[in-house]
Amino acid sequence: MGSQIARIGQAFGMRVIAHSQNLTTARAAEVGVEWVDQDGLFAESDVLTIHLKLSERTTKVVGVKQLALMKPGSILVNTSRSPMIDEDALVEALDTGVPFLAALDVFDEEPLPSDSRLLQTPG
Repeated sequence: MGSQIARIGQAFGMRVIAHSQNLTTARAAEVGVEWVDQDGLFAESDVLTIHLKLSERTTKVVGVKQLALMKPGSILVNTSRSPMIDEDALVEALDTGVPFLAALDVFDEEPLPSDSRLLQTPG
């Protein structure tokens, strides 16, 4: 899935960077993307999309530290599984304006309750 999204970004002339514990620099180069470490991924991305399988290793892979690295104006997109993002940390980060926006199609509780803190955030 990540390589498919990379091709879309490349079609728009975007610099595409990627990180995964399983991704090598050689494999990244094969699909025309630049491998970066995890901190670099969060710090350099204007739009960061998550394409991971849920496992013990990927649960809460996005937390306070990673969100704090993101740039003002950045967008976080999660179409994977909700537990990959620490929802409380995301709400706090969105309240500060960084990231600017989160695009989520999965939530810890579904359907998303009308009183969810996520619905009260500016992003």
